[in-house]
Amino acid sequence: MKKHPEYGWAVLRSLPGFERAALDILHHHENHGGAGYPAGLKETEIPVVSRIVSVIDAFEGMVSSRPYRNGLPPDEAIRRLLPERARMMPVAFPHEPCRRSARLKAESELLTGAANAIVKT
Repeated sequence: MKKHPEYGWAVLRSLPGFERAALDILHHHENHGGAGYPAGLKETEIPVVSRIVSVIDAFEGMVSSRPYRNGLPPDEAIRRLLPERARMMPVAFPHEPCRRSARLKAESELLTGAANAIVKT
């Protein structure tokens, strides 16, 4: 499980134009205090985009259903992320874009469900 940032990095770095994105993916599990992985980066050593990806990854992990649990409603996931903002992204935490994203996802799911219902009839 802890190898997935390295796998993502290995795939992206081989694609022309994705070298920078590969580094951002590689470091999205670094921790502000240095306890993350794979490189143990801390504070300003962690690329800002990697910090953003870590927030997105955490949000997606909470709202997505797994075989062993249902996903959380987007608003609940945001409520749980907000207290972690200083740890996850001390320089900035884009909570308003997360809220907009959650609303868009919910609206998209609603439209998809409606479209599927129309197709089935």
